Amino acid sequence: MSLTDSDLHELKETHLAVKNTAQSHDLGDSMKPDSWLWSALKPEDLSESAEEEWVTEIRHEVKMLEEERCRIEVLHHRTADTWIQIVHVSDVESGASAYAYKMADVYIRLADQCVKEWDKALKKVKENHEEDSHRYLAEDQAARDEKEQIRQEEEATMKDDQIVMEDCRKHKWLPSSPTTEESPI
Repeated sequence: MSLTDSDLHELKETHLAVKNTAQSHDLGDSMKPDSWLWSALKPEDLSESAEEEWVTEIRHEVKMLEEERCRIEVLHHRTADTWIQIVHVSDVESGASAYAYKMADVYIRLADQCVKEWDKALKKVKENHEEDSHRYLAEDQAARDEKEQIRQEEEATMKDDQIVMEDCRKHKWLPSSPTTEESPI
């Protein structure tokens, strides 16, 4: 699949929010559309099995990114260690030693920055997930409350209908039991 400029959009913080798809939703589901990010390269009109395969591929890509992040951190620390080993070589001049310390510091900072940025991104994803979970729970509770209210209203209507039917039978507007006779009503 080749990308064109029209396939790409500016990535903003708000695009990183995700919906909690682990819970089933009915009445009261959020009407907020997904960010373009979550369907940017998703093929249209996938069958359920093809969509599951697509999701599996995306999860694999995420796992690969996580592994790559770990490898980058290890690489930066090993590179820093290599520069520090250069310092301990006895015939290294003081200028080269200072440069080696400087380079070791650069790679330690790169490793720290890599971890910091990754943790910040994970924290943001978790916060968005928690916000979505709270919102979905509130929407689910509102939907349950609405269903309960509808059930109670239907129950009250049925009771009212029963009272009306009893009154009709009492006044002999309706037969006391279903028969083939026609009622005056």
